[in-house]
Amino acid sequence: MVMSNNENSTYQPQSEPMGEGRFMPMDKGLGRIARKVLTLLAKGGTYSVVEITTRLGISDPRGHISELRAKGYAIGDMWVTTHYGNRYKRYFLKEGGQ
Repeated sequence: MVMSNNENSTYQPQSEPMGEGRFMPMDKGLGRIARKVLTLLAKGGTYSVVEITTRLGISDPRGHISELRAKGYAIGDMWVTTHYGNRYKRYFLKEGGQ
């Protein structure tokens, strides 16, 4: 990305390839943890709250997932029922993701 010293210039979001045809937007409006959650989801697959928490070393990603959705990122979820009847959600980045 080319940066300008011009005070009137504005930031233009860029994209980086993330493999499997996915692109992760480089939105400076995202917080550090929301960006980490987005990067993980952009790798593909589905992740539970516990998996996201463990992989990223954060406390609770649900608020960050809400933030990403509010900014227009297409994050899907699906309910999973265990053989004991407990339910939990798994999150994923939908195709196109933005």
